[in-house]
Order: sequence, then C-alpha cells, then structure tokens
Amino acid sequence: MAPEEALADAVEQFELQGVDLSNIRKTLPEEGGRAELKIVGAVKALEAAVAGGDGDVGACLEAVTEELVGDAAEVGAGLAAGRNGGVEAVLSAVSSAATEGTLLQALAALKAVLQEVECKDFFLARGGVKTLVEGVMEAERGASVAVAEASALAVCAAATKAEDNKLELMKAGVGPLLIKTLPVATKAACSALKALVSADDPRKPAPAAFAHARWLAKDGAPLGLLTALDTARDNGDGPLLALVCATLKCVAVNDEICKEVEEAGGLARVISAARAGVMHTGSGKHALALLRQLAGRDQNKSAILDAGGVDAALSLVQAHAA
Repeated sequence: MAPEEALADAVEQFELQGVDLSNIRKTLPEEGGRAELKIVGAVKALEAAVAGGDGDVGACLEAVTEELVGDAAEVGAGLAAGRNGGVEAVLSAVSSAATEGTLLQALAALKAVLQEVECKDFFLARGGVKTLVEGVMEAERGASVAVAEASALAVCAAATKAEDNKLELMKAGVGPLLIKTLPVATKAACSALKALVSADDPRKPAPAAFAHARWLAKDGAPLGLLTALDTARDNGDGPLLALVCATLKCVAVNDEICKEVEEAGGLARVISAARAGVMHTGSGKHALALLRQLAGRDQNKSAILDAGGVDAALSLVQAHAA
C-alpha cells in the first residue's frame, strides 16, 4: 500500500470510530523525515532579528502571528512555537520594541502564541508577567490607547484557562491598570477582567476566582464597570453592553460588592440596560443575569422591584418571545 493510501485509510478508520482528528496533522512528512512546521522557521527568524541579525523585527512578528492564527495556520503551530522558543522570542521583541508600531506587533504576536495552553505556562516561567505588566502597562509607552488595548488583550490571553497566570497577574497589580483602561479600551479591558475572575482552568480543582473578584472590587472595578455600562448603553452598543454586564456579574460575588453597586445607583442603571436590551437580545440577557446576581443580596430584592426591574424583565421577555 502506498503511503498516501495508508494515510487515507488510517484517517477513515479513525473517523469511523468517531475520533476527533481536528488537532492532528494528516499530511505525510517530507522526504528525509518529519516535516518542520513553518512556525518554527518564523520563530528562528524572529530570534535572529531581535538579536540584531538580519531581518526586520516587525515583518518577523507579522510572520509569527500569521503562522499562529492566520488562515493558513498549520495544526499544532502553537505547540511547536512554544517548544521552539517562540514565547521567549516574542517576549524579547516586546521588551526591545523601539517604536509603538513594533510594540503593537509584538503584543499581537504574544496574544497569538498564548492561545496555546502550554505556551501560557512558558509565559509564566519566562517572566512574561513582569515583561507585560511592568515593562509595558506600567511604563510610559503603555500610556497609548492602542498599546493599552493590545496589552489588555494579551492579559486576557495569558489568563484564560491558566489559574497560575491569573494569580501572578493579580499580584503584579494588573487590576488597577485594567480598570484605568476601561474608559478608552472597554472591550479589551472587560475581556481581561472577566478572564481574571473566571474559574476556567480544568487543571486546577480549587480556583481563586472569588478571591480575585473581591480583589478587583477593592481596586474599584464595580464603579468603573458601571460607568462603562452607562456609556455602552447610551451609545447603543449591544454587544459591548452584554460584555460589560457579564463582567460585572463575575465581579459582584458577595453582599458587600452588591451593596456597593446598589449605593452607586447601579440597580437603576442595570434595569435601564435591561430595557435597552429590547433592541439587542444578548445585552438584555446579560443585563437580567446581572440583575439576578445583584438580587442575591436580600436588601436589593425589594429595591429592584420598586425600581421597575420585574416590569423591565417582563417587557424584555415579551419583546423576544418566539
């Protein structure tokens, strides 16, 4: 049987058994041995460019990002990048970026490589938290809106499904930096904040999502998110309003935080967001979920009723009834 026929037969047999081969390479190696993924060459080129050798750092970063998340990205590219020095190369590019444009390219590449779970561990082990938080977000070059947004997206990628990264990012003081970013990069900042308070790492049986939420609340996240909620609602941005509501729901984890939201006029503001959800199903759903979370505090129950929360919920249900 020819190699091509053997490969096709093996794939067919596995698929008939219901095996998911989406993350398995189904191509034959090149002559002489196993084929090297294109991302490995892109990482090597980036390493050489950052070290001062031949090559444009920006172009190399673009190539790395394209090989990781582009339309032609190969299966297993993220893992191959991590195991061939990709995380270290990208972090070096972040640290040494001489212009804002190059820094943005480096942060985009960092976000891309951090989609791979194993690369999140490499990020932590190679000092990625310090590079990102101290070297970019706390530094003068982090004052740019574009850099702040790209940094928040990198934080989100680093924290998602990585409990140890969440803790180290929180300890490094990323919370106040993200809250400060909320007015100018709301979507990215909310995504990062939500990642920090989500118990999504299946490798850790005892996540610290509750503790992180309380930590962010002390840093001022509830008030910052309420302001972002008002802005998204007034601008008629349904998807963003849904994300802000979902993020605040994840932060409002106890009576103390729910009380803070209520005392800031948050119940009326959330009910207003629910009413705005008549025009956008997603935002209405998340506004009601947030209202339900806030109703976990007994004193808020009657306040929600008096403020028209039940009427708003009924109107929303009727508006989106089949």
